[in-house]
Amino acid sequence: MWHLRGPPDLRGRGYRRPVRVQADHQLPVRLELRHPAQWLQRPGHQLWDRHVRYRRQSRLWGHDGQRLWLHTQPDVDDLLWKVRQRHRQLWDPQMCARMGRVCGAVTAADNCGFSRTVASCGTCAAPKTCSASGACGCVDETDSQFCARLHATCGSVTATNNCAATHTATCTPGCAANQVCEGPTGPAPNTCCTPLTACTGGRVCGTMPDNCGGTINCGTLAGKCPGVGQVCSAAGTCSCPGGATELCNNGVDDNCDGLADCADPQCTGGGYQCAALPPSGWLGPVSFWNGPNGTAPPACPTNFQTPTPYLTGLSFNPAVCTCGCVVGGTTICSGGDAVKFIGGNDCGEITPPQTVGTACTQVSIPLSQFGHFPVSGVGLQNASGTACSNVGTAAGGGAPTISTKGQLCNWGLQLDHAGCSATQQCVAGIPTNQLLCVYQAGTVATCPAGYNTSGPFSYFTGTTDDRRCPACACTTDTPQSASCNTNFTVFQHADCTGASEFFNTSPASCVSTGFNGLNFTPDAPASAAITGTTVFDGLCTTTNANPPGTGAVNPTGQITICCR
Repeated sequence: MWHLRGPPDLRGRGYRRPVRVQADHQLPVRLELRHPAQWLQRPGHQLWDRHVRYRRQSRLWGHDGQRLWLHTQPDVDDLLWKVRQRHRQLWDPQMCARMGRVCGAVTAADNCGFSRTVASCGTCAAPKTCSASGACGCVDETDSQFCARLHATCGSVTATNNCAATHTATCTPGCAANQVCEGPTGPAPNTCCTPLTACTGGRVCGTMPDNCGGTINCGTLAGKCPGVGQVCSAAGTCSCPGGATELCNNGVDDNCDGLADCADPQCTGGGYQCAALPPSGWLGPVSFWNGPNGTAPPACPTNFQTPTPYLTGLSFNPAVCTCGCVVGGTTICSGGDAVKFIGGNDCGEITPPQTVGTACTQVSIPLSQFGHFPVSGVGLQNASGTACSNVGTAAGGGAPTISTKGQLCNWGLQLDHAGCSATQQCVAGIPTNQLLCVYQAGTVATCPAGYNTSGPFSYFTGTTDDRRCPACACTTDTPQSASCNTNFTVFQHADCTGASEFFNTSPASCVSTGFNGLNFTPDAPASAAITGTTVFDGLCTTTNANPPGTGAVNPTGQITICCR
């Protein structure tokens, strides 16, 4: 610490005012001397330290809060350097280290010979404490202190002591004859406790705490609970695992009344019943419903599942068959293209024969032939090129009809004899619109014992239609009476004018003219001409126009159902 004393006109009151400057690592004060070329402060200041007052005049050059500049004579500079070296003091940590202390306060002479106090050389981490010598350490507590701190009055205790080490001690004074030392699980471990000697709270079985960290045995259920199957509950009372309700389908006495499934009134009151086991070759039991086809079936009863539809009441009409024969192809006319008038009244030959073609031809009708106009087959056309083809239809009798629909639902649970005989099983009740049944694939005439009250019922899953018609046949291969007839007209006058009559000839025919009252003059010239051909395809006939059908509509997937 350095001091400056100034005159009253500079300092105001003329007393010593300390000016502190920053020290380096070893010195609490660093004094720097300078020899400036100019003075910035007035003269008259004196330099002081803690013990020596230097009365020699010096000039203050300046300071910046960390350094102090003084201008002195060289001999003063030397003196100040010596003073500075003599009063170099230690820091507090250095002072504590010099005294060998790591904690607490210390008062001693420092390196300059002055008495000095360090308020604290440090602290100790718990559980250690600072000793009088300034060292950190821990003193183990005694067994009594250890037990007292843990509130233990009996038994052996192992825990962490005050110095964070594991410690084991036997705590005193111990317990009276009717007491026990509570264990580690008791409400107050290692303290004396009077245990219970009998179970409380209505407990009749199991164990319960004795209030001292131990347990007391309350006995077994033998002879203490009604019914069968009771177990000891967590509260030490009789308890039925299945509760108060019988499940009716698991072979177990769930409500512990000594009656299982079909023997329990809870089950029989709900419709459960003992039914005969399905005989060999039969399946079931199943619930069976039937009704008019088109009616929606009901849901399966409780514990029945997988509804399967079936049908019955099949009816159908036989096949309706028809046969016929038709002319096939095109009639081709071939042969002559002229007509000869060659006959008399008896279609006998006249002389000379008169031939008529497609052109207008003059003809003479002898008086002896008047009234007939016979035509011979000479030069007439022939018909060919057609054949008979058979045709047939099979109406089939229409779609079959099914009057009744059925539904089977399979029993969905395990085989359960509880409450029934060895040849029976306990099954759920069936609604009044259904039956309890067994079934077998195919058609069976007789129902088995136990399921012979209703049935047998024959049902199926589908149908096949085998209705057929026989093949149709024609009587002949070619049409009958097919012909190509020549059409010609006879005119009153020789130039194919006047009154006329149309004739259609067929081969080897004799046409009676009669002339229909025409004013023909016997032996007088007349005329005629071919005017076309009339084609007749002929007729085809069948051997059987309406043959009987064969076959039927047959059910598939048939089963037989028999019910109780």
